[in-house]
Amino acid sequence: MAVLVLTASGSEVIEAVASGRVGVTRYQRSPEIEAAPMQDEAVLFNPVTKKFCVLNETAAFLWKLLEHPRSEDDLSSQLCSEFEGVDAPLAAQDVQKTLRQFAELKIVVPV
Repeated sequence: MAVLVLTASGSEVIEAVASGRVGVTRYQRSPEIEAAPMQDEAVLFNPVTKKFCVLNETAAFLWKLLEHPRSEDDLSSQLCSEFEGVDAPLAAQDVQKTLRQFAELKIVVPV
């Protein structure tokens, strides 16, 4: 499962991911982000950074889940349930990578 790769400056979410505290931290969408669905994908706009971002199917699925606070473990479990053939270690790795990228883009916040 590939996930978008765009860069911007990071924040405390990146620190949480890097330190391994992600499993106990919950995340949700940044409230200022505007989103538009596109079939199985999504387009996001951050008016603060003035950056657009296109999410693939996997990242869009995680974005949808982040409407409410979720932990990394919860996101990984949901990913395994939604996509056939995805095992727990791969899901955890993809969720961690996606959260890092979302943090760099300032589209998620820890809660």
